[in-house]
Amino acid sequence: MSLASGNVIRKADLRHLVPAAGDREGMTTTKSLLKAAGVLVAGATLALPAAASAKSAPTAPPQHVVGEPITEENVNHVFFEARIVGADGGVVKTLACDWKLPGDDDRECLRFQGDPQNAVEAIRDAGGARAVKRVTSPEIGLDSTTRITRRAGGSWLFRTTGRSGDLDLNNGWVCDEDGYGCTMWDANGEDSAKDEVKAAAAKMQKKARKARRAKR
Repeated sequence: MSLASGNVIRKADLRHLVPAAGDREGMTTTKSLLKAAGVLVAGATLALPAAASAKSAPTAPPQHVVGEPITEENVNHVFFEARIVGADGGVVKTLACDWKLPGDDDRECLRFQGDPQNAVEAIRDAGGARAVKRVTSPEIGLDSTTRITRRAGGSWLFRTTGRSGDLDLNNGWVCDEDGYGCTMWDANGEDSAKDEVKAAAAKMQKKARKARRAKR
């Protein structure tokens, strides 16, 4: 597979990997994906959100610098799979991709991995009720599983667990019914995230009420 601009990495080739502003779980996994591809965008050509917690930042592997020719031999391998599940528990759609350099045939996987509204839209379009996705890259010790489920009231819970390098993951976000209004949470590697999810849901609802009042 090759990037759109050939063998030189440019900002435009990576914009579909960048998560929404404030999306920490997406930021953590996206940084891991970029590092799994051996990519470092130098300077200000691509701005990723800063980590909200040092514990969320994955261990950096060898990185490639913008402008230097790359080949599949000097980047790491990424594996992605997502399963969309219906209300009856049956799998209604599966996405499966692997790459060293993302290509056109990886775009649907990358879109699902990107902004949360993309995942919510994909679940609905497939007639699903929930989803689970897994991203791995053995070279950097990334093995993360994200479960996307509906909460009471119609909101969505995204919860990522696993490991990134030597870090335990247990984070994600709570989103409104369309996946646009989201609030981050992070259990900082602890097994239980009940309190963090509850607080994130309350904050998300508060922001939604404020937005509705602003429209009046």
